[in-house]
Amino acid sequence: MTYKLDIFGLLGSLNNPKFKDIYAGLSDDEKKGFAPLVVMRWMTGTSDEQQIMLVNEFVNPTVFTLGKHPHLLMLLLQVCNTKTNKRYQWLGIKSKKKNVEAMRVVSEYYEMSSREVKLLSPFPNEEEIYQMAEELGFQKDELTKLKKEFKNE
Repeated sequence: MTYKLDIFGLLGSLNNPKFKDIYAGLSDDEKKGFAPLVVMRWMTGTSDEQQIMLVNEFVNPTVFTLGKHPHLLMLLLQVCNTKTNKRYQWLGIKSKKKNVEAMRVVSEYYEMSSREVKLLSPFPNEEEIYQMAEELGFQKDELTKLKKEFKNE
């Protein structure tokens, strides 16, 4: 069964200063369809620099750690909205070369799907990824493969 949430209706509610607790007003099906990461990406697809800064400062670093608390994430998203009418657009991910090994390390380290890893912003740097791989107990040949991938970028 698929659950649907009208993303544009939700964004409109976020822009409206009269809505106090949007999540509490959602139906059970809408709550099941609420994806904080998707709403966060939509909210940064605007020309409102203050809103973008607030979302990146408060929601982006916590969206995965608070994944089991959608109500709290919705409240954070509401706080980050500047309550002005604005037009949103979907921000796609700028793709670089696929860093297969680096993505695998980050995925294992943070226990995330590859899809979630692609949405990370900022993405960990080479040194951080290498340290993660060592902590995960990667073997020498795997670490060499990872270093080789970084050199080929």
